[in-house]
Amino acid sequence: MVVNRKIKITQKTIDNLKGTGIIWDTDCTGLGIRLGAKRHTYFLSCRINGSATKRKIRTVSEIDLKEARRIARDWMEKIEGNVDPWDEEKAAQKAAAAERERVEGNRFRKAAEPYMAYIAARKPKSHYNLQNLMDVHVLPRIGDMPVEDMGRSDIKGMIVSVFEATGQATARKAFELVRACFNWAIRNDVFGEEYDFNPASNIPIDDLIGEKKDRDRVFRKAEIRAFWDATQEMGYPFGTALQLLLMTGQRRSDVAGMGWSELDLEDGMWEIPSERYKTGAKQTVAIGDDAASILAGLPRQTGPHVFSTQRGHRPISGFSKAKARCNLLMKEELGESFMPWTIHDLRRTMRTMIEHDLGFSVPLCESVIGHLPPKIVRKYSIGANKKQKREVMAAWEAHLREILNPRPEPSVAEPVGNVVPIRA
Repeated sequence: MVVNRKIKITQKTIDNLKGTGIIWDTDCTGLGIRLGAKRHTYFLSCRINGSATKRKIRTVSEIDLKEARRIARDWMEKIEGNVDPWDEEKAAQKAAAAERERVEGNRFRKAAEPYMAYIAARKPKSHYNLQNLMDVHVLPRIGDMPVEDMGRSDIKGMIVSVFEATGQATARKAFELVRACFNWAIRNDVFGEEYDFNPASNIPIDDLIGEKKDRDRVFRKAEIRAFWDATQEMGYPFGTALQLLLMTGQRRSDVAGMGWSELDLEDGMWEIPSERYKTGAKQTVAIGDDAASILAGLPRQTGPHVFSTQRGHRPISGFSKAKARCNLLMKEELGESFMPWTIHDLRRTMRTMIEHDLGFSVPLCESVIGHLPPKIVRKYSIGANKKQKREVMAAWEAHLREILNPRPEPSVAEPVGNVVPIRA
């Protein structure tokens, strides 16, 4: 049915629109409804620059009759003043589209990528861990959120999510990383000159995940045995790298990035260059006989790195899967006595035992694991020498052998030997 009539349009008229054609509104000059098979549209019939034309207003489903009449009368006033309202409408739509594009483009990820490049240039020793934190824990949760829509509740949700998945330490680091990223983005107008809100500011982090606690986790002897059995089964490269972490007391990144050129196995020394070490100073690490034997037995590949899954051309990275495997194997041995641990706990275990079990001095223990003494001490002391470090590592490896191979109770008929090799 084709319709072409003039009536005073009411809401009842709108609710019962049928057919095709045009209905003119007698209550508002020039306002009509074009009836279509799929949609019905308000329009204004008028003369612009002497020519008759029609200007679309909105569909019936988008606005009500009252709003359509208001727009029609407003447009007629503008036309009488020689202004084409459709030009204004198109300009407004274009501006709105540009704003939507700006908001949609201003996602958190837009700042994260250049910020991590900034970190790589300014803090190269911290970049690997922070990049992993960003990629694994932050971006999957808030990377695609438009910053215009982000509030503190979104950041709180991210913190709680990371806390529930990994624990307090990672959640706190993720929060600090996001807050720093927003501050950097605001300083550099990444989201535009007008954007100045950091949704990660003024968040009571302690109320969300508890107060920060210093870790004091040290492996029990039974745990060291279970750890060693697990890493032996895992083998090269991750299992062996984990063993070297415990044997040397060095940081994960130092062992993972170990290069053959840094090692002098005959002299029993490992020199970590300053550009690879956290303190920015070269670290000389003593390598005990057992550690040297393990390293000497590793495959020499075509690339320079000791621990690699790519023929030595790139060092290993991403210990999460390896640690999960290690956890599983340790649980099989320890059962209900298994306790969660972090890779850094290996370093703490070594440091604690060489002081408390073996009796070495605090300054010497600190030097062995690469902690710098206070500035005033550094000024007048060059730290432990190679001989002292070798003595510590020899005693530590002997202690490890005793832990890994507990001696049976001695009997009169069977005296106990002095040296028991680390289990292969």
